[in-house]
Amino acid sequence: MGRGKRVFVPELKDKEINSPGEPGIYYLMGVGFTKLPSPESLANKILKDMSNRAHMRTKQMVNMLNDHLSDKG
Repeated sequence: MGRGKRVFVPELKDKEINSPGEPGIYYLMGVGFTKLPSPESLANKILKDMSNRAHMRTKQMVNMLNDHLSDKG
């Protein structure tokens, strides 16, 4: 199972990390995990936070696109 996440690193907000043209953005990919960490672990909390942030960003982008497209019609 592979999972990738796009995250913002506030401490590096002025630096390009691994996403050209997007300072502070870091793409993180994990491959080869055979199971998720235990629900009470710090690793699980971090992964959930990263997932929530990615979902929030996707929703924001869809809303921005919908607003832009509705102005065109």
